[in-house]
Amino acid sequence: MRAHSPKRLLKRAGLIALGMACGFALGFALGAFADSAPGRREALPALLAAFGCAALCMPLLVLLHEAGHLVCGLLTGYRFVSYRIQSHVWYRRGGKLCRGRYLIPGTGGQCLMAPPQTEERFPFVLYNLGGGLFNIVPGAALLACTSPYGGFFPAFLWCFGLLGALLGVINLLPLPGMATDGRNLLTALRSRAARLAFWRSLAVNWQATEGVRLRDMPAQWFAPLPAGETGALGAGCAVLAAARLADEGRTGEALAAYDAALRTPGLVPVQKCEAVCDRTLLALALGDAAAAAALDAPDVRRYRKATAKLPARLALAAAEAASRGERDAAAAACKAFDAAAARYPAAGEVPLYRELMEKALAAYAAPVT
Repeated sequence: MRAHSPKRLLKRAGLIALGMACGFALGFALGAFADSAPGRREALPALLAAFGCAALCMPLLVLLHEAGHLVCGLLTGYRFVSYRIQSHVWYRRGGKLCRGRYLIPGTGGQCLMAPPQTEERFPFVLYNLGGGLFNIVPGAALLACTSPYGGFFPAFLWCFGLLGALLGVINLLPLPGMATDGRNLLTALRSRAARLAFWRSLAVNWQATEGVRLRDMPAQWFAPLPAGETGALGAGCAVLAAARLADEGRTGEALAAYDAALRTPGLVPVQKCEAVCDRTLLALALGDAAAAAALDAPDVRRYRKATAKLPARLALAAAEAASRGERDAAAAACKAFDAAAARYPAAGEVPLYRELMEKALAAYAAPVT
């Protein structure tokens, strides 16, 4: 029997406890909705309404959470870059507000901002706390001011408060192996390297949204981090450093850097799958058709399906189809790439993916039509 590390066992125990707490809260909320019905015949419609309300609550809670990051960021010197709810994103480029579409699996939304100018001393505590606080404070107020037994509308407000408070607390808990705001904040408080990684990731995203390519950004943003705990923040920087090498045309070094990034402690599933996809695209562009075998892993397949409309995935789809001699599929993916690139916020990433896609098409003699 394989032995599990104490950290993994702690993560599992924490997730089980959170699952039990969420189940208890949901069961209590459903019971409250059923009790709010005037009679037994109305209990089933009340329960169905409860599920409908829960579905409506989640986007509202995500909107509130990301608004917390936005407000707290603005209060501490950050500048607005993008604000996403589900797949709808609003971003600023060249001083203009634009709208686009993209989705990151496992996230209901995201607020990204340009950090203050210096990476050595900058405020980061309130920015990380803002999302959770904007869920917890209104949630606690609703729990205090409403009752689950006062009728349908008060029960809805009470359940909204319960879900908001619970999600806010979960987000601020420093859960091991999960890139929650609480985990990122704790890591940044402990380590200068993590703070640098946090600043650099925001700065790179800001410049990419303005249309700047990775190779044209300051080299120090991609330099190795100093020693220290970095978690998912440092893993993200390792993936960015590999992508910059690819953008500079240093393909051999980029492949090695992706391999190293995939071994980085703290790498979370989304980062791992993104790195595998980007490394595979680079390898296919170099004519290594066998590299596509890395895409057969179940988690990578699920990730590709969830992000299939992103320019990076469409470029990969075109390259993979070309390596298999499927010219029509490659041409269709190229056409979809152009449409997706036009509404993708991080415009600075698009030229690299286009170049790698075109190199792969040329390597397997699949002309773009």
